[in-house]
Parts: sequence; structure tokens; C-alpha cells
Amino acid sequence: MGHLKHLPEKPYHDLIKRLNQYQVGAPETAEIYEILKILYSQEEAQVGARFPLGPATMEELIKRTGIAEARLKQILESMARKGVVLDSAPADKRFFLLTPTVFGFFEFSFMRLNSKLPLKRLAELMDKSLRAEMGLEFFGSKTRMSRTLIYEKNIPKLTSQIMPYEQVSQIIRNASHLSLQNCFCRHKALHLGAACQAPLEVCMGLDFAAEYLVRRGFASAATMSEMLKVLDKTEALGLVHITDNVRDDPLFICHCCSCCCELMAGTNRLNINQAVAPSRFIAKINP
Repeated sequence: MGHLKHLPEKPYHDLIKRLNQYQVGAPETAEIYEILKILYSQEEAQVGARFPLGPATMEELIKRTGIAEARLKQILESMARKGVVLDSAPADKRFFLLTPTVFGFFEFSFMRLNSKLPLKRLAELMDKSLRAEMGLEFFGSKTRMSRTLIYEKNIPKLTSQIMPYEQVSQIIRNASHLSLQNCFCRHKALHLGAACQAPLEVCMGLDFAAEYLVRRGFASAATMSEMLKVLDKTEALGLVHITDNVRDDPLFICHCCSCCCELMAGTNRLNINQAVAPSRFIAKINP
């Protein structure tokens, strides 16, 4: 790819190199280049490529980019509004973090229904990418990026202890901020003419993720009661609860269908065994 240094694609090539420092990166494909060009201006791509791996302050980013503070603030604000940069709420020590691909700007791009982005084209590009290189990038790791959660009501209380990190309701109750947003997968499928009848606004944000998504207009703030009602609704529909594969403080809970949802696609379409980490419980079918 050495020829890229003389082409307009170089900022995006550099951005891909930076995104590839995350556990889930960005394969260098024609689809990924086009997605990045839709979401980032060349100037924004140059700034993104200079982000450190962890959160950065404005002072750190000024040093890394060489851009004056007034201009850099404008660039970062534009990037945060689009969801390609995560920023903390204004405080004594504000920080910025480059948004990963997945979980990241792939999802954020489809959380707004009234987005000005070319969503049909993005849906086509993301769908093709997730069926190939991007899907293998996400599901191919030995450490699964997400895990399934149980329907608590189905576990016999006398024989099984449900640990707090297995309980969807307890995860919700432990969160400091709560949000509800549109399911990226079903909204993407809608633009491809392939959406099912499962509801859209059932994707849950927690803690820092919820605060950011609400503040930036990707989600609606939700009460605990509203979240628990959505939980009951999705269980009645037979949707699968999936969260990020961490023991403490997960940032999202998805309620997935087998037809639209990309978290189920690792098993259903790419044939990757246990693409999502299973719960500690095994379902038993009573015929």
C-alpha cells in the first residue's frame, strides 16, 4: 500500500493503522475506505490517526496534531457529533477517545433515524463488510467480544444461583446512567429491505456509554422502570440478551433476533462456533 502516501487516501490509510491498534480493527478493504470517507473528512481522518490508544486531553491532542486549540475544538466537536470520537461531559478534565469500528461507529451510524448520512449506501457497505473481512475481524478472536445473558425467570431458584453479572435486571440496576436507542442491526436491515418485525428502540446503553449517547443525540434517556419494561417485552418476543463480554460494568445490552442482528451473524452466517460467549446455563427443551 506504499502508493497511498501520494494519494488522497493517505489520511484514511493512516486512520486504519490507528484503528487496528484496537482489539477489533478495520480491515483495509474498499468497503472500509468508503465507509471512512463517508464518516470522516480528510482533516478529521488526520486527527483520528494521531489519537493515543487511551483517552486524551485537549492539551495532549494539540501536541500530537500540531493544530491550534480553537480549530482542534471545532474538529473534535464535529467528530463527536458524528460518533467517531467519544468525549466526556464538560468537566475540569475533559477527555476524548477515538471510537472503535465495532462496538463503535458502525453502531452509532444507525442509532439516529433522522441522520443526514447516506444510510442506504452505508448499510450496503457495512453489510458486505460484516459478511466478510470485518465479520472475521470481530468474531475471529479467541476472546469473545460479547456474551449472552439468561432469562432470569426461567432459572429454577431452588437449584441454581444466578450471579449478579449474569442477571440482566441487576446489570441495569447497577448502572449510573441508562439509555434506549435504535438497534443498529435492524435499522441497517431496514435500509436493505430485510428488517423483521422486532422493535427498533430496544438497544440499551449503560453508564458512560448511556451518558454520551444521550448527550450527543444518539439515544433517549431512560428510567429503570422503562428499561425493565423493555426487558420484559423483548423476552416475550423471544429475543436474545447479549452484552459486552466483561464481568463488571458492561456498557450495552442488545436484544437480538436471529435474522437481522450482527451479533448472531457470527454463528448464523459465518459459521463461527461460539462467536458469542455463552452463559453458564444450557437450555433444555421440553418437547
